[in-house]
Amino acid sequence: MQRSVNVPQEISEPVTRRNPFRATALFGGMLTLLVAATGVSAAESMHAGIEKYEGTKTCLECHDTLGKEVAMSLHYQLQAEPQFIEGWEKGKSAGMLVSYCPPPNTVAGHNWLGTLQPNDASKGAQPAGCGRCHIGLGAKPNPVDKLTEADYENIDCLICHGPDYRRVVVKEVIKSKMKVREEVRFKLAPAPDVDILKVVRNVKKPTSDMCLRCHALVGGGLNYKDGVVPTADTDVHFSMGMNCTECHTTKQHRIAGGGDLKAQELNDVRVACDNCHTLTPHKGEQADFLNRHVARIACQTCHIPGIARDPKMPTIVERDWTKPVLDAKSGLFEPTNKTATNVRPEYLWWNRTMRANNEPAGSKRDLKARIYPWKRTNYTVIADAATGKPVYIKSGVYALTGDPAAAAVKGTVEAKQPYSGEWKGVQEPMRYALNHQVAPKSESLQCDVCHSENTILDFKALGMKSRRK
Repeated sequence: MQRSVNVPQEISEPVTRRNPFRATALFGGMLTLLVAATGVSAAESMHAGIEKYEGTKTCLECHDTLGKEVAMSLHYQLQAEPQFIEGWEKGKSAGMLVSYCPPPNTVAGHNWLGTLQPNDASKGAQPAGCGRCHIGLGAKPNPVDKLTEADYENIDCLICHGPDYRRVVVKEVIKSKMKVREEVRFKLAPAPDVDILKVVRNVKKPTSDMCLRCHALVGGGLNYKDGVVPTADTDVHFSMGMNCTECHTTKQHRIAGGGDLKAQELNDVRVACDNCHTLTPHKGEQADFLNRHVARIACQTCHIPGIARDPKMPTIVERDWTKPVLDAKSGLFEPTNKTATNVRPEYLWWNRTMRANNEPAGSKRDLKARIYPWKRTNYTVIADAATGKPVYIKSGVYALTGDPAAAAVKGTVEAKQPYSGEWKGVQEPMRYALNHQVAPKSESLQCDVCHSENTILDFKALGMKSRRK
């Protein structure tokens, strides 16, 4: 069955119930008849009876225990104790909220949420900030040991569970009681054209569409970062109608992730092809020969032959923050990006741990390592001219002015980061593991792609001798 994924959950029985719409005995009887007649679940029927939605507190009336699970999850916290990272500083958290990342030349916590009014008055205010994809409603999360009731009410259940749900950034001006000063805050709210009651009445377990609301746009655009955003046309699993959570196991709102992520949860759950396909996946005349490769070559190496195979979804291969360019549509400045399609991956040994500099760890002699495909993106970031270390720029200043110097000054002051006052460009390449856009068997790499004069493998770099046919 072909399944179309629109690119821009788990609902369990409540532990504590407060009955948000105070169903009467008559309603309960009618509900039982409705369930019997239609075959829908009781949970779906109960949501269908919601008559008023007052934000997250409506969800918490029944799902308060689940709300606490979400507030402690990585998707809400955006930071955790790092896993699978060699040489990471002990006791230091990792994750989007606290870890520097070359794609935005900053960290999420430093550029959270707001709107930007371009100098061109004909352009409307533009939403900005990493918090736009947070599963909260605008406030930064408090750490797990300092959670408050405000955190629970800050959760946006609908971003993961609501069909046809979209959000906008809203500016609030809060006046003090004495009217001495005003406080400006930003929050996320349903888009004006969203029928919020219809969304709430149809909540369901997360679909791939819901996951991709955020994950498809990482890096500032569709497919920009990893280059392998899955669709029914590019991924055999999606073409079969599979959902993200079928591989990314979910337990108490904790979600298993891939081995190249700095911050993870459910670390005892391994997300891997052989969970379903076993270590002897091949059949037919060449089965024994091909299955021997599985011991040292990852499935993805042969079955993800290229990055950004859909020409409508190019991926970034170079980004230069030292060369701002004005985007005519938004009226804001962006770094210079070079995009491409059908990019050949790099092939490296990987033992499913990462070095602190985001390079995959492993070698031929490491029996836990296999050859995996990787996407390499070359970033040129703003760094301190005196130390060569990247600085936290203020992305809003950069977008409005196109001035790296001003963005660096503002960013380092707000982050209380040492800075000489002079900047220079520094190369910060990153590699991303490739696990999606799995091609049909007929399009997988054939033997002569590696075992020929024109091999795609750098055998010397891999510590191996060329094995031609």
